[in-house]
Amino acid sequence: NKVDSSGGGSNGGKHSTHRPQHGVPCATCNASNGSCVEPPTIAPSNLTGVMIGRACREHPAMFWDVDRYFYGEASNPCRNRREALEEYCLFLESCFPRRCCDGDARKSGRIPTPKVEMFTSGGCPICKEFYGGHDDGHDDVRSTAISTEERNVLFKEQAAKEKLTSATISRSLTPIRGLFFGVYGGKCFKTQCDKLAKDRRVRNCGPGYIVRKAMATIPAELLDAPFVKTEDLAEGDVPVHISPSGCH
Repeated sequence: NKVDSSGGGSNGGKHSTHRPQHGVPCATCNASNGSCVEPPTIAPSNLTGVMIGRACREHPAMFWDVDRYFYGEASNPCRNRREALEEYCLFLESCFPRRCCDGDARKSGRIPTPKVEMFTSGGCPICKEFYGGHDDGHDDVRSTAISTEERNVLFKEQAAKEKLTSATISRSLTPIRGLFFGVYGGKCFKTQCDKLAKDRRVRNCGPGYIVRKAMATIPAELLDAPFVKTEDLAEGDVPVHISPSGCH
């Protein structure tokens, strides 16, 4: 059925003969697969849903402009990949706090995670590069009550325990592994995420630590490169399909 630009598909019980400005498939946008890339003010009458499929997992950056372009917001939450990853790290650190600095044997596999008491707020010898004494905003009271030798023994004991499961780490990294999809030089981010996810020594430091560590391997110019507005993309740059071969 043809649809007009206002989204109506009929006129007095008969199909409109007016050539649609935009529709699905869209003759105006003239994309190779018939897609309409114009932000809709009213959904076409023959549009009942949109299948995203692998795209949200394999190329999440393609949705960076949705708030502004499709929903009319003044701006998007993040302007580049660094900002998006920083926000996601804070989310992960809230949902799945690190478990390398507590003596609690319970596992953090679901939300809400167990509330535990850390014997230091400054991070373990592995993750202190990011959490050195300022991650929670709390004073490191307990760490001053035990010696450095005792604290190192505690760190070693906790490192041998799997408190943050491999499934938790994998689920946490899946939404952002492909954030540098199609970016020259950005594949190392995905590689580093996968490598760290398998490293039992860092697992209890939490998925937030793993993402921050992977970010440290990416050049600043890639992290800080501004996302390109949808209307400024050439048709060849608009992602329309991700083949299975490009998902790994």
